[in-house]
Amino acid sequence: MDKNRIYRDWRDDKRSECEKMQKWKGMVKKVGVLLLATIMLVENSIVGWAREDSVSQNEMVLFLKDEQTMKEGIAEDDAVEIENETVSASELKNPVHHCDVSKQHSVDYTEFSYVYFGSYPQTEVTDSSIIAKIDSKIQGVGDVWIDDVKYRKISSADTNYDFFFHEDSSATYRYFKWERIKWRVLYTNGNKAFLMADNSLDCQEYNEKPTSVTWENSSLRKWLNGYSGFEDRDRNNGKSFTAANFYETAFHESEQKVILQEKIKNPANPDYGTAGGNTTNDKVFLISLADSMNKIYGFCDSYNCQSSSRWVKATDYSHAMGTKVYQNKENTGGERNTWWWLRTPGASDSEATEVDGLGAVLKNGYLVTGSSGAVAPAIYLNLQSDTWVKTDDGTSGKGGNNTSVDKPKETSKLDRVRLSTVKNNSPKCAVIKWKKVKNGTLYEVQYTTDKKFGKNIKKKKVKKTSYTIKKLKKGKSYYVRVRAGQKDKNGKIIYGAWSKVKKVKIRK
Repeated sequence: MDKNRIYRDWRDDKRSECEKMQKWKGMVKKVGVLLLATIMLVENSIVGWAREDSVSQNEMVLFLKDEQTMKEGIAEDDAVEIENETVSASELKNPVHHCDVSKQHSVDYTEFSYVYFGSYPQTEVTDSSIIAKIDSKIQGVGDVWIDDVKYRKISSADTNYDFFFHEDSSATYRYFKWERIKWRVLYTNGNKAFLMADNSLDCQEYNEKPTSVTWENSSLRKWLNGYSGFEDRDRNNGKSFTAANFYETAFHESEQKVILQEKIKNPANPDYGTAGGNTTNDKVFLISLADSMNKIYGFCDSYNCQSSSRWVKATDYSHAMGTKVYQNKENTGGERNTWWWLRTPGASDSEATEVDGLGAVLKNGYLVTGSSGAVAPAIYLNLQSDTWVKTDDGTSGKGGNNTSVDKPKETSKLDRVRLSTVKNNSPKCAVIKWKKVKNGTLYEVQYTTDKKFGKNIKKKKVKKTSYTIKKLKKGKSYYVRVRAGQKDKNGKIIYGAWSKVKKVKIRK
């Protein structure tokens, strides 16, 4: 018998009982004071039922976990806590899925929390003045820092699949800005978070050669983690950015230290029985077929539902590197949606499962040499680190460990400022307070209505550990960050890292 169906029937029965009890309780309350004792008795009964139900829910979670349909990839001790929607110390919330398989598309959706961590080339640069600066620094292809922003310049020979490089342009080179990577929080448990990239970041085959392969031996796993064996080639037989592994490109040394290496289970395909291979130890991986249908992670549990909970959009860079995108909103539900790889095998061991541009899971899969496949990596992150932020700080991040031209030098050892208060206490004002930074002699406060800090930035230098921003607009949301500074021997101010961004809405 289908254990998923047993669980759903059991859950629906309990929900029906609960609804009946709540209706009866409401009717009793209307009788008045004379039935107070009866009401208390009913409430005690309900509480007792809830406690019993809590135990049976946990038992059901463990029952399903044995079949790897609910908790694949989670440590044994985490299973019950995640079912109860644990909120981590960082106040990141677990996903809330709103299911409607009958209407699908954006009606079946999920409320995700997000974090920004690591960096990667993403948005295409079309500003001719910036392009001129990039060209003045590098004649061929490569990465370059200009005004504290990192850019990547590529040619069609650098792509994984060059068809889309010339889709809208005949240019020899294209240019992309490095930006913070946005991650969906699939679950949090204390100071540990399971994250998946919100967008497709790059384009790769599941495996470079058309052969039988499991996740353990795939070239995509090697590329994501920087393991040996990934060939230094692309489909044009030239040295390519596709040959530089993702792990060392996307994450600086300080970021690599807080990515947790986990045991990743690789079950067989549930419909075709294709073996998934050995358990692996990875820092970067793809989510599995079971993960992509797990409501605890925010995904619709119906594989053929065209759910927006599984929509992944391609960045400009990913598309230029070969990722196929769908432009028709009516047919795909979302512009620039793409199909993306899962790590579970497909109908045969020369195929891998995928999620299509509509948001449906294809259990039969696609040939492992599919050249337009999108990559949306997943990681486990230690949240105790200060290397991630809840709101995009608008920077290029650390830019990974790869060599680039004119990389900014670390000029200050000042600690990162920790904001303690950002409140709207008085009309059209926001009070900001932070903790004193050792050796910091002044602070720079920045605020704007642009959460990416790309425009309309206001600045103020102060010597205290608090500041009140005045003349703000009621009803507007503002984003605030602070950094510490000190003067060097030449009188030039050098700064430490920006604080995490905090948002404040002016309600009065």
